[in-house]
Amino acid sequence: MTDKLRALWVKYRQMAVYCIVGVFTTLVNFSLFWLLHYPLGLNENFANTISVISAVLFAYVTNKLFVFKTRCDGPADLAREMLSFFGARGITMLIEVGGGFVLMTVLGYDEMLSKAGLTVIVFVLNYIFSKLFVFKERKG
Repeated sequence: MTDKLRALWVKYRQMAVYCIVGVFTTLVNFSLFWLLHYPLGLNENFANTISVISAVLFAYVTNKLFVFKTRCDGPADLAREMLSFFGARGITMLIEVGGGFVLMTVLGYDEMLSKAGLTVIVFVLNYIFSKLFVFKERKG
């Protein structure tokens, strides 16, 4: 790897890995939604809620281990990190589930297209919340 590429990787590694992990998180979300809604026939809002919760659990583990690589100094630190993460994701889940209800149920838009549009908004917000509030670098 050239010095220029190495410098770019160092600078943008976190964002690149976040995008890769985000693709897998999105696959968990969309495939579970599709499975629950289409073959199993669950209501789109119920299927959406279950798929989002599952994706958030997957996202916490993968973001902690692969993207931000945080270490916690004991159970209290881990609890703070988890509460911050799930609180932030709770906000974006409300956007995704509430937006899904409006787009799919109220306005009658296609379910998968609605999820896709909302996913872009949620993806960006999740990175900002994770970077600034949840997995922020600790001093000392």
